[in-house]
Amino acid sequence: MQGELDFSFTEEHDLFRKSVREFCEKKLAPHAAGIDENAQIPPGVIKDMGGFGLLGITISEKYGGSGSDITTAAIAAEEIARADISMATAVYYLVEAGWGYLFEKYGTEQAKREILPGVTKGDSFLGIASTEAQGGSDIASTSTMMEKKNGKLILNGTKTYISGVREAAKYGGGYVTIVKTDPGLGHKGLTFCYLPVKDQPGVTVDTLKQMGREGMSNGIINIRNAQIPDHYLIGEWNKGFYYAMEGFNCARTLVAAACIGAAERALELVSRQ
Repeated sequence: MQGELDFSFTEEHDLFRKSVREFCEKKLAPHAAGIDENAQIPPGVIKDMGGFGLLGITISEKYGGSGSDITTAAIAAEEIARADISMATAVYYLVEAGWGYLFEKYGTEQAKREILPGVTKGDSFLGIASTEAQGGSDIASTSTMMEKKNGKLILNGTKTYISGVREAAKYGGGYVTIVKTDPGLGHKGLTFCYLPVKDQPGVTVDTLKQMGREGMSNGIINIRNAQIPDHYLIGEWNKGFYYAMEGFNCARTLVAAACIGAAERALELVSRQ
């Protein structure tokens, strides 16, 4: 029928899925049980994923990524979760894929050169810091403040239920972070910046106990007069709400794909009983 949409995968997508599944079965699946038991994704697994081109998969080759589209990224999310159904490795992957895409699109050239190559190699972590205790995913309720003073961006506040705080503090990296820059404008007074964690004065983290997914930490970022370079601004001042919606469209698609992969694997395991 003329005008019908074709949702089938291309041959290239099918070949990519096959290669990622083979990689995950060899490099990730043997560690799956231990990831939750030991509360850690083995660093070697992360480095292998970087070498295979999975980390920062949506980031362009200019910064060491693969420059893949969201469909390709979703296929990888599905296969990674299929190999590690605890979802720890999938979450590590998808926050970098979803928010790395946003960072590259709106970040400054200087910041991208500094940060993204380490992410794509698996040397450092990139996450999203939007959630706060009083507002959950309602980012319009953000209370973390940022002001610009003497060529620096100065932040104060607390981010809660943030994935990867232990990893960022240990290995390095930081967060695409949404902050309030004009309280009188409501959701139109939000801005994005990159907030480093490891060895950043004014930034400390605390981990929270979880039920499951122990291999990928969850916790709190405490921010007290943290001063970061002004080139860590992401996009335009007071445009953060709109960037966040774009980022969530990407990241939540990848979350859904990962859930499908984990469910597929669970059904396979049950059918063998």
